[in-house]
Amino acid sequence: MSIQPQKFFPEQLTPHDLDHYLARGWFRMRNFLYTTHFLHQHANFYNTIWLRIELQHYAPVPAQQKLLRKIDSRFRVVIEPFVHEPAVEDLYLRYCEAMPFLRADSIEALLGPMHYQIFDTHIVKMYDGEKLVAAGLFDIGLHAAAGIGSIYHPDYKKYSLGKALVLYKMNYCRRKGLQYFYPGYNVLGHPRFRYKLDICPPATYYYDILKRNWLPYHAFDERSGPLAEMQHQLHTVQKLMVGHGMHTTIRHYPLFDAGIWFHFKESLLQYPVYLCVGNPDTDDSFIAITFDIALSTWALWRCSHRYTLEMNDDVPEQEKFDTRLFEADHLLDVSDSAVFARLSKLIQGGGGDVQLN
Repeated sequence: MSIQPQKFFPEQLTPHDLDHYLARGWFRMRNFLYTTHFLHQHANFYNTIWLRIELQHYAPVPAQQKLLRKIDSRFRVVIEPFVHEPAVEDLYLRYCEAMPFLRADSIEALLGPMHYQIFDTHIVKMYDGEKLVAAGLFDIGLHAAAGIGSIYHPDYKKYSLGKALVLYKMNYCRRKGLQYFYPGYNVLGHPRFRYKLDICPPATYYYDILKRNWLPYHAFDERSGPLAEMQHQLHTVQKLMVGHGMHTTIRHYPLFDAGIWFHFKESLLQYPVYLCVGNPDTDDSFIAITFDIALSTWALWRCSHRYTLEMNDDVPEQEKFDTRLFEADHLLDVSDSAVFARLSKLIQGGGGDVQLN
């Protein structure tokens, strides 16, 4: 499987199908499935590390047991199949007001059109009397479940309802005999996602994109990551090409995952970092060299500016970024970086199919 972002729109999805995709580092967004290994946010690039918790090894620690007892004594908790209703939508809007980082501005934007639901979605509801104050969504497969989102009324923040919702989801899944719970990804260096690692550290695993297997998270070196390795490989080739008189620059590409969120008929560049031959700011087209860490392969692309997405006026100056989208025509794959010594002359001379313009 490539390191490039991918998405899949299934017409139908069996419980076994959901298990299959979750086990390969895919996740649900709206009415489709996607996977990515990077995140661009607030002008920064991050690695995303997909997580899963083995429910047979999960048991609430004393602090979590205390939280659950507190919730049970203060609120009424209901777990049932999800039905779209105004109370949940209103709660989501209140939550969005306090959490401006959310991409989806409604439950329907989060789950997709209500008339077309292929996932077996359940919901945990917490009531203060008759008032809905928290809700947690999760999808159930055959042997696994995925936490889709948790929301709560901002006035009830002190009760740690977000943490409690995750525990209720997992306890429910464990009672049903499920084996795995997928809480989404951890974002290395981003504190907002760290809570997922505290749910049950001994039972938490991460998806290793090189071994294509789930490994204990405690063995993961957070100082490393796909992005750093890709940059290292690009630096190596850059030095090699400089030695052959070829000037290149390493560039980051904020909209590498635009193909997940929007539909384009063109094939777009889908790597967060690449080695650039030419100048995207002045040239009609340029050559992008990419390294796919999952496949250990290089590729050459002829790229050209195709679209520019509009950025909201309220984005702070320090968070603004390049919103150009580059169409990418695949030229060739390279298995050994040493080949770039020969390709440097070919690119410089504009020979063969590899040329700048």
